[in-house]
Amino acid sequence: MAKSLTPIALSPVAPATGKKTSRLPALSPGAPATGKRASRLPAPSPVAPATGKKTYPGKKVRAGIIFLTANTYKRVPLFRESANRDIFFRELAFYRSKYAFSLYAYVLMPDHFHLLLGFPPEKSFAGFLRDLKSAVGRMVVDEAKQNNPRLLSRLRLPTQPERRRDALYCVLQPRSYVRAVTSRSMFDQKLDYIHANPVRDRLVKRAINYLYSSLRNYELGQGCITINPLD
Repeated sequence: MAKSLTPIALSPVAPATGKKTSRLPALSPGAPATGKRASRLPAPSPVAPATGKKTYPGKKVRAGIIFLTANTYKRVPLFRESANRDIFFRELAFYRSKYAFSLYAYVLMPDHFHLLLGFPPEKSFAGFLRDLKSAVGRMVVDEAKQNNPRLLSRLRLPTQPERRRDALYCVLQPRSYVRAVTSRSMFDQKLDYIHANPVRDRLVKRAINYLYSSLRNYELGQGCITINPLD
């Protein structure tokens, strides 16, 4: 039987690691890793709602250590584009600051992402999930409108909107996989799963060579965003 996971005191603002981090080359020089929001484009495009009521299996998971998976619309590999990776990590940093959670691990794949995080009970996990996915969706669509019309066409919904405010595009699938992590052995299994993802999908031969994974934070002290390693 796995030992119970020792409760973790979540600080009001998630602390960064003690090691000095550096920006990976694939991220644009101007993309901030802090919780400060980057400037918005003037006219956000209508995007399908990221979440709503009863949209993910773990809807009753509200706090504690959480394993989260979300996929792109029709598994479009939109995170192959550096601009979209920048958007994801910038928004993750912003909402991490807003919702004051700890980030233990991450991996951003071309068509999905995994997060392992510690969520405080006084904050709304459903609100975080909605806000992150909606913000990423709007920004990816606006970026595609300016620079990637081919991607934009792949994100367009098949049905015509009946009203002006109706969604034209979908970036991240409404449903997410959410699982409460209830033991240290389960935590370690999810951590290994996240870090092995790029090798399993044959993106790299060695997990450490994948730039958009927290394994580089653990092994090299650098990554796309700071983490909170669990001792």
